[in-house]
Amino acid sequence: MGVKDKRPIAASFIPHLEKKSLYPVHRLDLEVSGLLVFAKNATTQRILTDTFENRAVKKTYIALSDEKPISPLNFNQQVTWKNLLVKGKKRVFEAPHGKSAITIAEPHKIITWKDRNYILWNLYPETGRPHQLRFHMSKAGFPIAGDIKYGYHQIFLSQSIALRAVALEFLDKNIVNRLDIPQGFRVTLREDYWQHE
Repeated sequence: MGVKDKRPIAASFIPHLEKKSLYPVHRLDLEVSGLLVFAKNATTQRILTDTFENRAVKKTYIALSDEKPISPLNFNQQVTWKNLLVKGKKRVFEAPHGKSAITIAEPHKIITWKDRNYILWNLYPETGRPHQLRFHMSKAGFPIAGDIKYGYHQIFLSQSIALRAVALEFLDKNIVNRLDIPQGFRVTLREDYWQHE
């Protein structure tokens, strides 16, 4: 079972604001920012969870890694990363008995923030394993800025890494419902250096 994580989670704060119970559907690690999805009841939670598990939701994340890559890099060309992952106490590992983890990654461009150059990535996880994107970026030689647990060399922002969930597209019978970070939150979330095009 392991030790219970005592860090606060968004689901524990939101009911105090809404005075209602909410059920998590799309969650993020504490260190990751971006879109969360909650259901208002258990039935809707099951339906939405099935939608995610059946890969009927296209998830888009952006991430930053150092400009000087360890591996060769072609901008705006997608690569697919596949591994079998098993969850450990604090991180995931590759193992023959692990669960399939698939990520499509696309290095987009070089951006500068605080006098440092970073590679801006578009990441499209096809599965939803814990720490999947963090593992895949590190394994490919591009640890996410600030992600010391997966091989980055220094802190990026206090208690956060340079990984953000920016869009969720619910694909149902050729109808796409896209959820993006609301315009009003973009300045707060430092959208000036997290540009997603």
